[in-house]
Amino acid sequence: MRVGQLAAATAAIGGTAFLGGIIATTGKFEQFQIMLEGTEGSAEKAKKAMAWVQDFAKRTPYELDQVMEAFVQLKAYGIDPMDGSLRAAGDAAAGMSKQLIEAVEALADAGTGEFERLKAFGITARVAGERVTFSYVKNNKEIRKEVAKTSTAMREAISGIWNDRFGGGMNRQAGTLFGIFNNLKDQWTAFMLKVGQAGVFDSVKSKLQGLLNWLNKKLDDGSIDTWAKRVSIELEKVVKWIGSITEEDFNRFKEDLTTIAKAVGDLARSFSTVYGWVKKIDSAWASTDAWVDRWGIGGPGWGDLFGKKSSSVQRRQAPMNAADRERWRGALQSKPIPRAAPMSLRGKPINPAFFRSPSPQAPATKPPSGKIVLEVHSDRGTKVQSRSMQSQNLDLALVYRGGAMVRGG
Repeated sequence: MRVGQLAAATAAIGGTAFLGGIIATTGKFEQFQIMLEGTEGSAEKAKKAMAWVQDFAKRTPYELDQVMEAFVQLKAYGIDPMDGSLRAAGDAAAGMSKQLIEAVEALADAGTGEFERLKAFGITARVAGERVTFSYVKNNKEIRKEVAKTSTAMREAISGIWNDRFGGGMNRQAGTLFGIFNNLKDQWTAFMLKVGQAGVFDSVKSKLQGLLNWLNKKLDDGSIDTWAKRVSIELEKVVKWIGSITEEDFNRFKEDLTTIAKAVGDLARSFSTVYGWVKKIDSAWASTDAWVDRWGIGGPGWGDLFGKKSSSVQRRQAPMNAADRERWRGALQSKPIPRAAPMSLRGKPINPAFFRSPSPQAPATKPPSGKIVLEVHSDRGTKVQSRSMQSQNLDLALVYRGGAMVRGG
């Protein structure tokens, strides 16, 4: 996809989401408007109440729709939010880290003699006849306030206590990071509301209303019945096909799934086997490399033959111990070595006694001693060069710096 096409697609998606947000926001406030018209008694008063709520939300840490919900709830309970009740509830909610609607419901319950929710806001109530005593703590001191057991008196007392204990709580919370975020969201909500009310919301409503009218017309003239019949026929075909599935079909389907699963399992096991072979070969090669290094008494390994240091050379293995020699002596006895003298990778001969350790029962032998005198006679003027030497004593190693050397026997 080209950059221009991608940008156009992204813009289309973003525009659709923005339009959806505008429609949703404006639709929600349309419902609030209808509710306010019911509680205020007229559309004009409802508009004034809406403006008051928007101004109130700007100065608080609560979002616009939260304030609107609290305003409508107080109105429904017969409480005037504009007389300070909503502000007192907002300060109490901010001071106790509660939702605004929780404070509104606690205040509304108290007006009916239900005081349980007040405990979440630090207020307890004790009823004595027709009097109610509210208690709360401020500056580590318990304060009591006694009022008549009437809805108005109790709500005013609770609002007074909240103002005394939590006054200014909303303003303090509005200055916090989350309060600023909420106010930014309020402004964005207000902007989308203005965009929606500028005409696009009414346009969408008109189109949807036209679609609804068209559907109603099709329902009235019977067209929808024809479409419904066609859809029903196709769905019946699907139902019949599902009903025609027998147990044999189901078993065959299970067998197919089992076969597929088995094939996948066999393939996985094959890969595992091949992987195991590769690991064994790699291990055997590393072991062989290490033993070759020991044969050469610390000489280069196979890797050096290809211009690459082997790991065993890097480790610089120590000479064989007695157990290693005994193990390799048994291996050499089962498969005799060639008559030619074994050579290390360094080009130096290896003493055969290196591979043999004397039997514990055999007496120690005295190492051979003496000297070898080699005399060569030839005619005058003839050049003589020795090509080989032989020894009948296997325990005597011959070292020759010239031509080939063969151990006799």
